[in-house]
Amino acid sequence: MAGFGVAAEIAGGELEQAAHHASWRDAAAERVKAAGAVVVGEAVERLPNTLFLAVEGWDSPQQLIGLDLAGVMVSAGSACSSGKTKPSKTLVAMGLDRLATGAVRASGGWGTQESDWTRFADVWTAAFEKHVARLSVRAKEVA
Repeated sequence: MAGFGVAAEIAGGELEQAAHHASWRDAAAERVKAAGAVVVGEAVERLPNTLFLAVEGWDSPQQLIGLDLAGVMVSAGSACSSGKTKPSKTLVAMGLDRLATGAVRASGGWGTQESDWTRFADVWTAAFEKHVARLSVRAKEVA
């Protein structure tokens, strides 16, 4: 109990930093939305350091690999589902079945800065543009 009390006190003292995270996260969210992602839960109150996004037709494992190769670490779901690449049960429950296999979560930590969120958005949008270009080439080859 004492440890939890200390942790709560420390977290309370860092609320101003948390507000910065929200603005940085939201700027990244606007960029990935402009590229074609759906920001899950954007209309509700949520953690200031977490961005959950999904895109139809680009599976989570493919996103994870592309981002990892660029040195950006994300997850394919909630923290409690780390390491799993199954369709998001949360998105299915929300009626977003079409997005359930293409979701990733980016989370900032204690040392995360605005430049980290900017880099995430840069890398994600570039990777998504490559994905879309590959699909376009494949569609032309099939036609």
